[in-house]
Amino acid sequence: MSVSSKSRILGDRDPGYNTIPQQILWNASFYGRSNSSIEAANDKEEPSVSLTGMSQTITVAGMTCGHCEQTVEEALQGVSSVTDATADREAEQASVDGDADVTALVQAVEDAGYTAHA
Repeated sequence: MSVSSKSRILGDRDPGYNTIPQQILWNASFYGRSNSSIEAANDKEEPSVSLTGMSQTITVAGMTCGHCEQTVEEALQGVSSVTDATADREAEQASVDGDADVTALVQAVEDAGYTAHA
């Protein structure tokens, strides 16, 4: 191994590389990762994070139409700390964004006339 290669492996700054990112790319490709794989990794989207808190899904039985979905959504949106709610009658589920207690969510749906459980 040449002295130049050894200094690059050890992380010494090579005068041929005028910025740290260039040296990092060289070191990465030296260890078997090509620059294109590094660029591809950088192009990946970051996972989305809800700024409103957590998301919960509860099971809701008894929804038969779009009006039922709307009724369940409105009942859930009336619970404190709920920022958004979506009901799906075919999946028999409702998704809720926010920090609401699951017991309060189930109670709101049952008060609206449907059967629910977490």
